[in-house]
Amino acid sequence: MSGYLRRLATTGAAYTAASILSKLIAVALLPLYTRYLTPADYGAAEVMFSAVVAVSIVIRLGVVEALLRFYYKQGEEPAAVVSTSFATLFWAGLVSVIVLMPFAGPISDLLLGESEPTLARIAIGGLFVLTLSEYLLTIFRLDERARAFFT
Repeated sequence: MSGYLRRLATTGAAYTAASILSKLIAVALLPLYTRYLTPADYGAAEVMFSAVVAVSIVIRLGVVEALLRFYYKQGEEPAAVVSTSFATLFWAGLVSVIVLMPFAGPISDLLLGESEPTLARIAIGGLFVLTLSEYLLTIFRLDERARAFFT
């Protein structure tokens, strides 16, 4: 039991430290953002990021949560669960990017009130990256690879 508690405390501390470090990096970069971005630019980037996060939740289709549930389920093959969930997220993300990319102009008009198709294209590409990075971080947690999660 003490081995389990030690492992739980160690991995929990690593995940907490990673979260704190990412927030500290964001705060450290704030002067850089404010120097090179106008408040309107920073606001536009934040609106796009919020939209990417919201759409990513829909695109993930609950696959990450299903992975967490079925990975340890009796009778399920963990490797099959991992590969199937990755394929699902990869294709869902890729199809979403392909479908959304031609609408970058209208998406930026809708979200920002002005045409910024380049920013929308960056956000759409980021949607694919965010979707797969959430999956990767989940795999690290499942394998208890806190050091990989941290870096």
